Amino acid sequence: MFPDFANPMICGLLMSVAFSVGTFITLAEKLSILGDYGGRGWHTWEVFRLDRTTRTVFRYFPQLANRLFDIKGVALMTSTGLMGAAIMVFYRPKSVPFFVCILLAYSTTFLLNVRDVYGGDGSQQMYTLVGAALVVGFNPWTSLSVTKIALAFVAAQACLAYCTSGIAKVVSPIWRSGDALVSIIATKSYGSEFGLRIMSQAPRMSRLVCRITVVLEVLFPLALFGPKWVLIAALSWGLLFHVVNAFVMGLNTFLWAFLSTYPALIYCWIQLHPAGGHH
Repeated sequence: MFPDFANPMICGLLMSVAFSVGTFITLAEKLSILGDYGGRGWHTWEVFRLDRTTRTVFRYFPQLANRLFDIKGVALMTSTGLMGAAIMVFYRPKSVPFFVCILLAYSTTFLLNVRDVYGGDGSQQMYTLVGAALVVGFNPWTSLSVTKIALAFVAAQACLAYCTSGIAKVVSPIWRSGDALVSIIATKSYGSEFGLRIMSQAPRMSRLVCRITVVLEVLFPLALFGPKWVLIAALSWGLLFHVVNAFVMGLNTFLWAFLSTYPALIYCWIQLHPAGGHH
């Protein structure tokens, strides 16, 4: 039996579960490399703070920033965020315990993104947006109208993320040629010997997959306005796309970040197609 996606609370619950899993994985990974945030690590605050000394918060409250963003502060924030992400799945949206947990998880995600301005990716931005929507739209004191607006906001951001990613690829000569996929898989950071071997043996398939990805990303927002099968096809492609990227390229956080937006996309489709959205 499928969830009632016409119910904003059910959609919020599903969003929060995906957000919780993704945030837990992200923070657990950061905690596993905590040493990199120390004085001799790649992410030491002694270096990261240098380009932000002119900003208001860091200029007027340098000691607070130093304590918050040094290795001890990162350890405390990460542990707190992990606790919030783990516990929130046991409570329903709009309950006080849920709000406390989502606030802890979201605050940690937000502050770590403020701290680490280099080497980030789109999943971090999506977690920030989804977390903000959960905090604003699913706290105990908000109205149903605000909850619906939060869902619409998440759906719009998902469409925008896919579409802008596709447009960026359209203007890229290597993506238009169809050779981008092989080049990415051949790198050390996002590479895969298995994937490279398959793509190298089937160059035509590689180019076809590359170009199909561009087209589907650009056209993704149209899924909200098309018939149900178009939405199902778009979400199925998105899920497969992120699962493959997680296994081949190691982009595991993208899977949960974008999966957390799918309940909002389905909810908005139902609102745009009231006759076809009822079970």
